[in-house]
Amino acid sequence: MNFSKPNINFKSYCIGLLSVVRGLWSVLFSVFFVLCSVFSFAQGDETFGQNRVQYKSFTFSYYESDNFITYYYQGGQDIAKYVIKAAEDNSDEISKMLDYRYKRKIDIIIYNTITELNQTNIGIYEPNQNAGGTINIPEGKMFVYFNGDHANLDKQIREGIARIYVDRLVSGTTFGEKIQNAVLLNLPDWYRVGLVRYIGEPWNSSHEDRLRDGILSGRFQKLNKLQRDDAIFVGHSIWHYLEEVHGKSTVNNILYLTRINRSVDNGFMFVLGTNLNETLKDWYTYYFNRYSNEGKMSGLPAENTAVPVKPKKGVDYYQARLSADGKHVAWASNDMGRYKIHLLNTETGKRKVLFRGGWRTNTLFTDQSLPLLAWDPTGKRLAWINERRSNIFIRFYDVEKKKTTKNPIRKFQKVVDFNFTDSKQLVLSAIQNGQTDIFLYNIASTTTRKLTDDYYDDLQPAYITANGIKGIMFTSNRTGDTLEPHRYESQVMEKQKDLFFYDLDANRNILYRITNTPLANESYPQNLTDSTFCFLSDENGVRNRYKGSFNSVFDHNQKTVYFKSIETGDIDSVQIHANLPAISALDTSVEALVDSSFQKVYKIGGVTTSYTNYTYNIQEQTIIPQKGLALDMYRFNNKVQLRKYPVESTASIGKAPVMDYMLNLQNRSADPTATAGGDKKKIAAPEKTLLQIYDSIKASRGKRPFDFQSEFDFGIKLFDWDSASSSKLAAAAEDGYVFRFSKVRPYFIRFSVDKVIAQLDNNIIMNRYQPFDPASAQFQNQPMSFMIKVGITDLLENHKLYGGFRFPFVGISNNSEYFITYENLTKRLDTKFTFYRRSQSNTAQNQLPFVGTPLPQDYIVDYSIKTNYAELQLKYAIDVLNSLRFGIGFRHDKVVYKAKDRFSLELPSISDNWLTFRTEYVFDNCMEVATNIRYGLRFKVFGEVQKQFPTKNKTYSNDFDIAVPQFNNVVLSVFGLDLRHYLKVYKQIIWANRLAMGASFGTAKMIYYAGGLDNWITTPRFPKWDVTTPINYNNGYAFQTLATPIRGFKQNARNGDKFVVINSELRVPIFAALINSPIKAEFIRNFQIVAFIDVGTAWEGATPWSGSNPLFSEVYPNPQGNPSVIVKLQRYKNPVIMGFGPGLRTSLFGYFLRFDTAWGYDSGQVSKTPAYYFSFGLDF
Repeated sequence: MNFSKPNINFKSYCIGLLSVVRGLWSVLFSVFFVLCSVFSFAQGDETFGQNRVQYKSFTFSYYESDNFITYYYQGGQDIAKYVIKAAEDNSDEISKMLDYRYKRKIDIIIYNTITELNQTNIGIYEPNQNAGGTINIPEGKMFVYFNGDHANLDKQIREGIARIYVDRLVSGTTFGEKIQNAVLLNLPDWYRVGLVRYIGEPWNSSHEDRLRDGILSGRFQKLNKLQRDDAIFVGHSIWHYLEEVHGKSTVNNILYLTRINRSVDNGFMFVLGTNLNETLKDWYTYYFNRYSNEGKMSGLPAENTAVPVKPKKGVDYYQARLSADGKHVAWASNDMGRYKIHLLNTETGKRKVLFRGGWRTNTLFTDQSLPLLAWDPTGKRLAWINERRSNIFIRFYDVEKKKTTKNPIRKFQKVVDFNFTDSKQLVLSAIQNGQTDIFLYNIASTTTRKLTDDYYDDLQPAYITANGIKGIMFTSNRTGDTLEPHRYESQVMEKQKDLFFYDLDANRNILYRITNTPLANESYPQNLTDSTFCFLSDENGVRNRYKGSFNSVFDHNQKTVYFKSIETGDIDSVQIHANLPAISALDTSVEALVDSSFQKVYKIGGVTTSYTNYTYNIQEQTIIPQKGLALDMYRFNNKVQLRKYPVESTASIGKAPVMDYMLNLQNRSADPTATAGGDKKKIAAPEKTLLQIYDSIKASRGKRPFDFQSEFDFGIKLFDWDSASSSKLAAAAEDGYVFRFSKVRPYFIRFSVDKVIAQLDNNIIMNRYQPFDPASAQFQNQPMSFMIKVGITDLLENHKLYGGFRFPFVGISNNSEYFITYENLTKRLDTKFTFYRRSQSNTAQNQLPFVGTPLPQDYIVDYSIKTNYAELQLKYAIDVLNSLRFGIGFRHDKVVYKAKDRFSLELPSISDNWLTFRTEYVFDNCMEVATNIRYGLRFKVFGEVQKQFPTKNKTYSNDFDIAVPQFNNVVLSVFGLDLRHYLKVYKQIIWANRLAMGASFGTAKMIYYAGGLDNWITTPRFPKWDVTTPINYNNGYAFQTLATPIRGFKQNARNGDKFVVINSELRVPIFAALINSPIKAEFIRNFQIVAFIDVGTAWEGATPWSGSNPLFSEVYPNPQGNPSVIVKLQRYKNPVIMGFGPGLRTSLFGYFLRFDTAWGYDSGQVSKTPAYYFSFGLDF
């Protein structure tokens, strides 16, 4: 072929391009085979995936109550006590709201921190080629974690209960309801998940701020245009609007009528008299008018004070901190778990990233409390606290020396917040034994001093000096200022946070209350001047800055009693309460009263006033008193804004006006029946009954009181509820009787059905390697079959057992597959054992299968291949993205000839045994964005050695045969690489690329058949196999497999013991990319247009162009029949083939369908007619 032929057309252009590619590939292959050979696999056989890493072992116990079973482990006993009580307290309210009572006990699994939650196996993402026919069995199971704040824990508890209830309501409780609801009741996310959020967390100033920004910016004007997160939030606000304007009973009525009518629109119409669209307009108008009027008040600081953060969409920003010299600003960003610490020099404008940590993934729960940042008082050193592999570290960055040092912090479950008191000491808010307390931490010696020790949440500590008073100010939900060690039993926890002050100069543990705002939260205390401090509060409905100062507040009267020792005559004194008689303080047998006096006792209090009057929340603040500077964080137009400015420049005069949100909250607090319009619901007063007395006890002590077993509980009396009378209950309530006793029990493994799958399937279940038959070398593709699979798992999903079987639509009796797998995921090293069996029938003519001896003319032999395969797999998670995997397996193949006459009866069966060792290194940082759409990089490097162990029958005792293993030198070794990269182009449009290489070597080899597509569905009229490509039967092939995809060709377009495949696809989810709103129909949502190019080859020899490649020659027997003479013809055929074309993708009934049209390019020729491929399953 003349490559210099001056014909400028598509054909010659492709040939020229291919010659360049050929040269590049020669270099690539040379380098590649110097490093390693590559082994056998194909696209569909390779598994990737991220990891849940168990750095610790958890031994669970549980408490059980009327409606819940709460599981916890060491360090979480007090959290469990709170959770089970809070769950019981909230379950009745949620049941009444939804008009539904769950009949089973709900399992609540508690993790002490979010870091330890991310070590659980619950909810591990498992990609599924097809969801069709999959039935997920709903479980009454939820999990929560403690982040140091019981208000957040309450939110998780309520949302978890609400989710279980709502999911069961949506799916139905009976089989008939499940069928009808699946067809007729399709609740959008804003309705269903928004309802769960509404139930889970009361409306607060943060919600109000987000809604204000979305309404005034116009982003929330059209609900159907919002992406999922915004739509769910708007749904939350709609349910809140219904309660605020129409009353809480309206929510219950809409839910009820929606359910019985199976129509969202009818639910609104029957209750409100307006349809859904009209209700949404009323909602928008209501809030637009409210926020427009509020917007006339003070806005944000001037635009010229903005710090150039350059925020990115979808990234969270927090922990903004200004250095003491006012020159540097540091902040943290978090992109779905991958966080960075940024440093900006505000004078030069230079910025840098100081630290990166975490992993960008949607398979873990994002901890947005880390990293924590703080500047030391000199402004020369930035400190941050982060976690890695379940360990806590503090790092210090010297701004001048540009050096970072690292120290571990080992004494806490989690550090919630911290600040410097001076350059040598930190003040921490940290979790220890399930409670959040304040600690002083010496940096050099790592010694600690515990300032608080109780079950209250003590958060956001700051070192405050004002008017010569030095101490720690922090926010807390504590009810008083008493300091004493106290474990949680069944006390009621406050939701709002107030400010408290710990005086470091006092000679005793004294705590002072600074604020007392029952409906508001205070946060971020800071020094303002030498005599004042400041903090953030949402007392007026918007989180503004308030300033305060210390003053003396009368606390109580105190009596000093002077007495004399009768024996020595020495005079001493003692202080007692003013109401007690003086003589009560003395031992009159040895002491005599001298005198007594009264004194007024004062304590530190706080005087506070509003300092700013913004209409948008100040998210965070840093104040530099010596410079008079403030750094505030806001969220405006859905973007984070940082403003640095003189703090006095925004000081407001007078008290900040109260927003409508806070006015409504105050009204409902004073009168729970009130609505925003001032109307009240009419409620009939019930008679005083035994139940009322019981309810009054619940109100004062929580729902049915629980006493929890612990190592400190002795001699606890039990109360008999069942035989209780009104008088007994009332007396018990007055006497503070200890009621019901909940025992601690160890957790034992408890299995339940997780999912059932019944679907059409043509995937390869277990092993893509098939025995190579020289008599009939052709890959046996899996026909379309019916698969049934059942999976069961234990409560913690540490143990998984699943199995299934598959049979084709024809030849069921002679073709079958089944498997069973057990996984143990309790440790960092995961173990998995699988047993697989397959029986496949076939026929042969001319030659005896796997033997090659000639058969009688026109004789057809029926035979079946029975494969038994057992494998033990180990996976060691290096971290979330990296893992090492090991496997050892045993394979037994047996060829059985079916007897239909004497000749076939005498044919002996053939057995083959192989022992397999496999090692893999896997990296995967991909994020699943949508079906068949992902971003990121994943690759796998692996190797495998297979050793053959033939057997020989030996006869014992004349009639007893046993198969004895034999040893030979047959070894098959393979190594490989599979690299895939997915690049975001625009929205969900991606460019997907893949490089796969494979080679085998040893006394036995693997043959790769290049061409075609995985899971390709065809008919005998359109065969998959290319019979024109010669196969070298003398190369010692033991197994065969596919090298795909190379569209535009049949299987076996090229073959050999090595292969390379390169794929490039542009995937365009056309409707998802063009429509800026959620799409309900999966057929439309997952509809994709694909443009692809596949390039690949398979060969024998050093490179595809070496002379030993059998592709370049054809061998024919001598026409005269002389066996000693053969004809060998040399031919030119380019070893590299290429296919290109378009394709369509979509989902239908849960099945992901692919249709491709491809033209092949082979040896300078483009195929005249395209090849068509219809297949199931996802692309690479």
